[in-house]
Amino acid sequence: MKGRALMTLSEQCHRTWLSNVFNIHREPRLGGIDLADRELGIELKCRYDRWSPHFTIHAYQRRQFREQNVGARLFWAFLLYGLNKPAEKIRGSDIAPYVSQRDCWILPWQWVGQFPVWYPKTGPYIYVSKKDFPTNGYFKEMDVEGGRLYVPRNESVLEERLSVPF
Repeated sequence: MKGRALMTLSEQCHRTWLSNVFNIHREPRLGGIDLADRELGIELKCRYDRWSPHFTIHAYQRRQFREQNVGARLFWAFLLYGLNKPAEKIRGSDIAPYVSQRDCWILPWQWVGQFPVWYPKTGPYIYVSKKDFPTNGYFKEMDVEGGRLYVPRNESVLEERLSVPF
């Protein structure tokens, strides 16, 4: 499977997984954020772990999604996944059977504000790397069906929405 196709299919696959984990589904009238209802919004960024541990955020998303989801608690979900078969050997449109591991870090919306906006030809973008994620007990780590979540401690809105208890 070519890179762009894998990215598109993996985003769909992981969005469905995250939707099930947090019991949240996208309401189209709430704008372009991946998963949102009146109380909670999550924008998912995912990467195949063999390609890169870096995530790209379109700079407009930080402002626009906040404006489109007034009153909701917003979060970023940064997900790294592995495959049990080389990407170039995967055929078909369902990649779920090939996902061998999934690690997903959930961070508050304002957290990305610490990173500069870059202006390449296709930008502007904000770049975040796994090495930038908080450490020292910041996250509650939990195994859920299909992956592992890293959720900020004391985020009751997330805890209430989980389909599995903390």
